Amino acid sequence: MRFTNLFMLLLLSTLFSAFSGCGGGGGEEPTPQPGNPPTIVGFTVTPDPADPGNLVTFRIDVLADDREVAGAKADFTSVGGVNEVFFVYESGNKSPGGTSTWRFDWTIPSGNTTGLLSGDYGFTAIAWNKDTALTESTPFAMPNPLTINNVAPTIVLKNQAIKNNALSLITIEVSDDNSLADIDSVVVDLTQLNGANNTIMNDNGVNGDATANDGIYTCQVTLNTGITPTGYRMITFTAFDGIEQATG
Repeated sequence: MRFTNLFMLLLLSTLFSAFSGCGGGGGEEPTPQPGNPPTIVGFTVTPDPADPGNLVTFRIDVLADDREVAGAKADFTSVGGVNEVFFVYESGNKSPGGTSTWRFDWTIPSGNTTGLLSGDYGFTAIAWNKDTALTESTPFAMPNPLTINNVAPTIVLKNQAIKNNALSLITIEVSDDNSLADIDSVVVDLTQLNGANNTIMNDNGVNGDATANDGIYTCQVTLNTGITPTGYRMITFTAFDGIEQATG
């Protein structure tokens, strides 16, 4: 009887130990380890240089360490965007030891309100692991991966026949490397003829302008120049596309 009771105690003790080892007796789960961060090994932009209105593709190449890569993002504040632009997986191996490519397509802003100045623009990228801690890579800085060419409008000068104390028509031709729609305004400085500075010219088909939206800007003025003798005088035109300006 004593041997039977002792055997039962040993059996119960063994079963309790086994059950506890399976996590049913209050054992704690191990804390997931974050692993080593991935490394960004490349950041490319195509095409470069680019013009306003162009579709540009950004690619981030990420080398995984001991965890799968979960994503990549870049800071777009340099071009007026947000500080977290999330890229999508394009190709490659996201698993430990592999290299994957992440992509983002972006259209360069254009026009006279949202366009960007010509110049070089930099970005900073980050990638992270697929684990509880979302371990991030060291920020990868590309100082000047994108060059934007936003060329100022072009002015074609014309000789002007301005009459004293009579209605005169002043015309000038303006073009833009993107489109005529990008031209914001055109003005002329008539102070050398005792007129106003920044006199507005128009391309709307009225007030002396023959055809709307053809790039020929016109203004009608009546000047009392009071200048003698007659001859040539210098007047200055300025065309704006909201981002760059040209004078002539």
